[in-house]
Formats: sequence, C-alpha cells, structure tokens
Amino acid sequence: MIYSVPDRHRIVYNSTSPVVYVYIRNLFVCAAMLLLVASCRDNPTIRTQGLNGKWEIYSALRNGNETPYLRGGYFVFDAKGNLTVNITGEDETGPFSIEGDIISVKDKAKYRVQSLRNDSMDIHFVASPESEFLFFLKKATNENH
Repeated sequence: MIYSVPDRHRIVYNSTSPVVYVYIRNLFVCAAMLLLVASCRDNPTIRTQGLNGKWEIYSALRNGNETPYLRGGYFVFDAKGNLTVNITGEDETGPFSIEGDIISVKDKAKYRVQSLRNDSMDIHFVASPESEFLFFLKKATNENH
C-alpha cells in the first residue's frame, strides 16, 4: 500500500522560498560572527619551554632593508630564565620575562615575537626611533653556544 502526502503538507525548497532565505541569512550571520571573534583574539602567549636553546639570525632587515651585518648574531634562552643576545658583536646577558608576545630583558630591550614555530622565529626590535629591526631566526641544531 502506498500512501501519498497531500500537497498542502509538502514543503518545497527552492531559491525563492522564505525558509531557504532565512537559513542562508542565518548561516551568513553565524560565519561573520565567527570571523569577528577569531580576529579579536589576543596574540597567543609565548611559552618559555618553546624558546629554550640557541636561535641563530639567518637574515635581518633594518628599517625595511636587508642588512648582512646581523647574520651570525644569535639569541640564547637558557633554562634558568636568562637571555643572551648577540646583535652588536658582544654578548649581552640578563634575565628575561614574557608578557603576551613581548620578551623583555632587564626592562631595557623589548623584543616582539611576530611568529614562533618549532624551528624558526621572527622578532621585531626597535633599537631607537631611527633604527627598527626584523630578525629571522632558525633554531640551532647544535646546542653548543
């Protein structure tokens, strides 16, 4: 036996149906809200464990122009909470702290981590109003520093 459904109980979905319009509108609003929430998130906090070790500068920009002078420079984060930076030709060591994406050394230098991956890191540093740097670092495979 076959039962048929009267036409008045059938819902026809087509592009002009108000039900489809409301569904698409709600879907669009939800997608827009998700994008808004995702774009307003704070920068993720950097964890010290991911920083430990030696990071070598393989490329650097000074005021937006590539500079070869900083190649060979490095950052060394040790387990005791000290950071050794060599961007001037001499080691500068001191305790560091992390707040958000900012690494501070002895309340003097502040380095902003733009990106951090397991084996690479990009750091922005403003030495003075006339000198702005972007360091591109790779994690050293040989930990002898």
